[in-house]
Amino acid sequence: MEKKFFYMVMILLLLSSWASGEQVLTLKDAISIAIKSNHYVKAKEFSLFSVKKDNEMAMDQFYPKLYLEEKFTKGNYNSYSVFTKLNQERLTMDKFFNPGEVNNFQTTIGIEMPVYIRELFINKKIKNRLYLASENDFKRFQEDIAFQVFSSYINVIKAKAMLYVSEKALEDAKEVYAISQRRVKNGVGIKADELRAYVFMKEKEAETIKAKNDLLLSKRALGLTLSVEEAFDVVDLSEKIFLLPPMEETLKSVQLNRKDLIAEIQYLDTARDNIEINRSKFYPKIFLSANYFNDDKSAPFGRDGSGYIAGLYLRWDIFDKTRYDEVKKSEYEYGKAKEYINQREKEIRFRVYESYLRVQEAKEKLEVAKNAVKEAEETFRLIRIRYDNNLATMVEILDAEVALFSAKANIVNAETEYIKALGKALHESGIFLKTVLSYE
Repeated sequence: MEKKFFYMVMILLLLSSWASGEQVLTLKDAISIAIKSNHYVKAKEFSLFSVKKDNEMAMDQFYPKLYLEEKFTKGNYNSYSVFTKLNQERLTMDKFFNPGEVNNFQTTIGIEMPVYIRELFINKKIKNRLYLASENDFKRFQEDIAFQVFSSYINVIKAKAMLYVSEKALEDAKEVYAISQRRVKNGVGIKADELRAYVFMKEKEAETIKAKNDLLLSKRALGLTLSVEEAFDVVDLSEKIFLLPPMEETLKSVQLNRKDLIAEIQYLDTARDNIEINRSKFYPKIFLSANYFNDDKSAPFGRDGSGYIAGLYLRWDIFDKTRYDEVKKSEYEYGKAKEYINQREKEIRFRVYESYLRVQEAKEKLEVAKNAVKEAEETFRLIRIRYDNNLATMVEILDAEVALFSAKANIVNAETEYIKALGKALHESGIFLKTVLSYE
């Protein structure tokens, strides 16, 4: 049912995209689509299916193996001829010492089954643990893709805001150019100021062209994360979506939330099990084997004679120097994995701590940027008035406009960096996907 709903959503998205040019997506919708339709996610899912099948194969090793074999032989070697005719149930005493040349078609139906092999039980446990680790790897990969979608999504928001700022700067540049033209026409301005204002206006036109292309590319980049070659528009984001728990709480629970860390711990347990599986090779192995034979002198699957052999077989490798080396090697591998996990846990906690500090830093920068915009707007307003009254130069008003554009661009960057920092903190904590998808 869920898959049908997902496909219906995708079809509706494509139809509306063809009809209106661009489909508007919420962040939740974009992420929901990506974690199911992104080709990298699908490839990772096939890899998970492969590991799952490997886990099932470990269980299948306990099942009996049934096989059929047909073999043709021909010869006149005395022992071969005697026993072959005996199996064909046509040996006579007058031909016992000189049986002659014999043809034989032997049909074998055999069954083999392990009765006790210690390493098979350990291998089953290892394969199951590897599947669970791969499953957690897959969940973390979905989280990574969701964060990529978020980054592409916020790039569209940023590109839209930068286009708006560029268009506003172009309007201001056109107004300054118009003022300079009037001043020259009225005889109170100089031609150099008019030309300077014209060049400045053209620079803003070029910046606006680039901003339009940046917006189009960012929309298509968002579509690419959804594995769709279409442009998608977005809605503005609120910081309320990215509700951060207290840092102390996150640091305590990060080991439960970071699926990649859980997977690595499970890989560590697998490395420990590898020591046990190498030690288990010193244990005896017991097999059940049974074969039913048909022997015929003239045709495959014939039955001149028949019989069976069945029994239990024990094999015990009493000494093999390489087994000791394998145990030692697996102990070293476990030690390596254990040290890696110890450092990995510390790194993850540090990244969480760092991401929380970056959120606070981005929030403070945003407040600074907001104040800077107010000052830049007031400065530009005052200098334009002074320029109208011949109390300021063209250089001053253009510098003020550049400062205003820079302040507005900074606030766009600060706003997007603040939202990015919130998303990054959630991602480092391992709860980004859960937080975004649960927001109403």
